[in-house]
Amino acid sequence: MYEFIAKLIIILSIGGILVIILRKISKFKNMPAEDIQFLAQHAEKPGKISQKIKKINYHNIIRSVVIKLEKILKKLRAIALKSDSWFEQWIQILKNKEKEFKAKARFSKNQLEIQQAEKKRLEPKKEEKKEQFVVEEKKYIETIIKNPRDVRTYRSLGLLYLAQKNYKDAKESFKQILKINSKDKEAKKKLEEIGKDKPT
Repeated sequence: MYEFIAKLIIILSIGGILVIILRKISKFKNMPAEDIQFLAQHAEKPGKISQKIKKINYHNIIRSVVIKLEKILKKLRAIALKSDSWFEQWIQILKNKEKEFKAKARFSKNQLEIQQAEKKRLEPKKEEKKEQFVVEEKKYIETIIKNPRDVRTYRSLGLLYLAQKNYKDAKESFKQILKINSKDKEAKKKLEEIGKDKPT
């Protein structure tokens, strides 16, 4: 569409120039003898202008103008064709870029979907571990209620809290062991480790 409009403007411009030139030539050709004499009188070498005007071959002038216009049109056509091929190349580059962006967007979307699916797949495992922790904690606490001096159960509860990184409750469990048996080396060692890792 734009290409057609550009060509039409060029053709109309050239046509306008031709019309102007032809009108001027025809006016000049039909110039009255008085005007030619006036020009001759005011010239440095009178008589020569009128002779030159009479010698002018208007047919050759028109022919040379047409040839020049033809050359100009050919050059303009060549420029239009070159610009057309440039536009085609640019359009192709833009289309390729658009395809790249779409591919990247699809890849990102797929990656996000995979991550979300993986997260959903892992969530039940976390929930299962949490439930398992709660069950084990409850079991150890019930055992301690029945037998408050059971060192082995306090140790298991303390290790369970450590695995959950619940250092405060783990520390309390190992302190209870030392209250029952102040010489328990493992409980002392665990309390030292907790003090180094996470002082409370």
